[in-house]
Amino acid sequence: MNRTTAQTIFSAAAATAALSAYAAGEKPSDLLGRIHSDDANVRCAAWQEAGNYGADEIPGLAEALYSKDPGVVRAADFAMDNIVHSAAKEKDNPKRKPVTEALIGLLSWKEDYVRVKALRLLSLIADEEYVGQIAPYLYDPYLQEEAIYCIQRIPGSDATNAIVKALDKSTHAFLPRLLAALQQRADPSAAQAAAPYVESNDYDLAVDAMRAMAYMGDLPDRDQLPNFNILTPRQQHKYVDSVLLYCDALIDRGDVRKAGEILDLILKENEEVVGEHVHCAAIVSISKIKDPRVKEVLQQKAENGSYIVRDTAKKALESM
Repeated sequence: MNRTTAQTIFSAAAATAALSAYAAGEKPSDLLGRIHSDDANVRCAAWQEAGNYGADEIPGLAEALYSKDPGVVRAADFAMDNIVHSAAKEKDNPKRKPVTEALIGLLSWKEDYVRVKALRLLSLIADEEYVGQIAPYLYDPYLQEEAIYCIQRIPGSDATNAIVKALDKSTHAFLPRLLAALQQRADPSAAQAAAPYVESNDYDLAVDAMRAMAYMGDLPDRDQLPNFNILTPRQQHKYVDSVLLYCDALIDRGDVRKAGEILDLILKENEEVVGEHVHCAAIVSISKIKDPRVKEVLQQKAENGSYIVRDTAKKALESM
């Protein structure tokens, strides 16, 4: 569907949308005329009040994004934002579904800027039922960044599954972004989908996969992890951070024995090698384990090492 066809469809539904506007508390449709006004004050007032309008205004505002007048473009852009923000505030807002579907309609337009704008606004309002219509844009090199930003913010298993599916079909360059989306969602059901990338020879990708898995509460066995000694300092930082996050997840679900063993190994590493900040983080994590042996470990750290490590250990002992 091209832009002209899409506009025709929306125009055909305009009368019905206008009738329902009153029931939804919307104003009669004078918005576009004010957005196109030569008077900057009129345009400003129009976009500020745009939250009172609904879905039937969106195609016209999208068209206005290509005005030769930058003031009109700005006003149309802000007006679209306000319509979506207003509709998205409440789950049961009667404007929510029509506005979402109007934005979905913009995805079929040929202008990339309109589609980028639509995806960004869909990230604020789209529900799980629209994942299938957004997911194809994960494979569009121009739109995939907006598509993943949108999908990662949609709750539900359909969104998670769309990202997992994209891992197998996307370019290598886009894999870190997909893993970051899974990390942000922290859905344990997707952890194993990230596991194969931990063994990648691309160590940046490997530690990104480790971090994503750690946020999902999982990590592969130690022999599947990258060789710590050949990683760059930045990669080592992500590696250790992932292990610490994993330990916190183990503690949260009650597997304190395994978490304690890992944290004890970290605390036995040379402080100058792994960094005092790592020891401090490990101290904070291990102090959540209520065990006399933990107190012994913390007592040793309170008497040895740098000032910040000793101080952190003392405070951890006081909190136990």
